[in-house]
Amino acid sequence: MARAATVQMTFPRFESPGVGTQGAPSVQPSNPVAQGPPFRAKARPSPRSPTSTNARANDVDERDDELEKARHALEKMKEKKRVKALKMELALAESEKQTESLLAEQEQAHERVEHDAQLEELLRLRKAGVPVQEALARIEGNRKPAKAVNNRDID
Repeated sequence: MARAATVQMTFPRFESPGVGTQGAPSVQPSNPVAQGPPFRAKARPSPRSPTSTNARANDVDERDDELEKARHALEKMKEKKRVKALKMELALAESEKQTESLLAEQEQAHERVEHDAQLEELLRLRKAGVPVQEALARIEGNRKPAKAVNNRDID
């Protein structure tokens, strides 16, 4: 960053010579040239001098560096947002797969339960007031054992 140039100026006096603002004699320098010319600022480097050109180049370089840092920070922020959005998208896709799987399992279970004759019989007996153990024993007693194809399956 460039420093601001300090300007010092000499202001003219509007009183008559030898008289101050309250009637006291004012102090005039013995050598007016020693103070320098009135209304002139300190010498500044000319616009074409190498010092000011280098300073301007440094200022431009610093500004370019700051702009590059800002661009880099902006790109980094955009990349973070993009990564976050992709992570969210992946998480939602995974959640959707899990939900679909769970719904398919529930649908299969519902189909099995809806077409289960033993369960229907158990519910009918329970509504009739039969205790659970007795109802289960009746249902299991009605089951027919599977027929064996040959004698080896029986052992």
